[in-house]
Amino acid sequence: MQQGSNAINRFCYRAARAIVLLALAAPSGVLADGLDDAVGERVTIEYASGRDAIEGTLVRVDRHKESRELLRLRVKVGGRTMVLKPDAVARVTHGDAEVFAGADPQAESSDASKSETTRPRGPMTRAVATPQTPAEHAAWVRRLAARGVRAWEGESQQEHERALAGYRQQIADVQSKLPDMRLYETQQFLFVSNIPPEEVRPYVERLDAMHAFMCDTYNLPRTQRVWLGKALVFAFRDKQQFLGYERAYHKNDGEGAYGICHSSSGGSVVVACFQGTDPDDFAQMLVHETSHGFIHRYKTKARLPAWVNEGMAEYIGAKLVPQSNSVPNKERGAMRMVKETRNLGGDFFKNEGGLEAWQYGVASSLNRFMIESNPQGYVLFIEALKEGQSSEEALFTGYRASPQQLLAAYGQSIEVPDLRP
Repeated sequence: MQQGSNAINRFCYRAARAIVLLALAAPSGVLADGLDDAVGERVTIEYASGRDAIEGTLVRVDRHKESRELLRLRVKVGGRTMVLKPDAVARVTHGDAEVFAGADPQAESSDASKSETTRPRGPMTRAVATPQTPAEHAAWVRRLAARGVRAWEGESQQEHERALAGYRQQIADVQSKLPDMRLYETQQFLFVSNIPPEEVRPYVERLDAMHAFMCDTYNLPRTQRVWLGKALVFAFRDKQQFLGYERAYHKNDGEGAYGICHSSSGGSVVVACFQGTDPDDFAQMLVHETSHGFIHRYKTKARLPAWVNEGMAEYIGAKLVPQSNSVPNKERGAMRMVKETRNLGGDFFKNEGGLEAWQYGVASSLNRFMIESNPQGYVLFIEALKEGQSSEEALFTGYRASPQQLLAAYGQSIEVPDLRP
């Protein structure tokens, strides 16, 4: 465990050192010495978009290493840290003194995309909420339609109830074959398992924590309906029971899988898995697979590229179940392969199929680098993918960087400066 922690610490240090290689921010603001003097003090932030001002503690001022131009501000508000670009801020005051004067609120567009980056951070940061006014919503839907993307919306209470009834029917059918399968129900999940009851509670709590984490990250109320009905999870004690379920209900042999998330175009999300021998790895896998279901149901039906979908799920699983060594072990194995071959296994960013087993460690390491370099940019990146943008377009939206620039920065962070995709 200590070895894994040291490896992650070394990675975080290298990632921080490489941040300057990415185009992570919009044009920098002017140097404002008053900001440096206000670090650690309470400040008031007035937004360029004209939205309500906030108060918080200025915890950090990031500047360009050579020019000293302002890159971003980090402000702690209510236990969470916001990362603000200079062009999102009109004015910062400390007491009666103005310590930063930025963009003119009157000159800023009211377009939603101009204010996305000022949302308070959740566990990664917070995303812009789905547009609320009828005009904004209609424009958003038209933007999706232009890319061939459909939103998840308009599901009635009857549709939710019908989905739940279908799930309960499937549960009853499984229980008729395996009478020891018990239902544990929360506000968001139907967890069905024959794992001993005294062992179940931590697993169910991890699922609820994942849902809260994702809602906080993507600026959704924790009570908002994301799932169609609820998410259904079958957790079998025995691998053969899992394989039998996969064959009977999903026409899938399931061999080689620890858990599988079945996300349908109709909106249902069903996860099936087996316990295995390590309770921490099992908990990490549960979070990984159900996070796939959450992102499937988030806003639109657009699918994420495999390297993002798997990398983000691995990151979330490791973050919420830090006791598991599964992800650190995969990353160590992947780094050995990458340093030997000097590439990520082929055309990594354009691979439309699944990843090879060793590439899961690459995907988690790369997504971790992106999140820790600029968490706000990462959420904007995911938002763009869910609107149907390509990986290349979404990288520019979130990071103002190309895949080549991302690869160069990531390669530098893992000490492979000549890294190829």
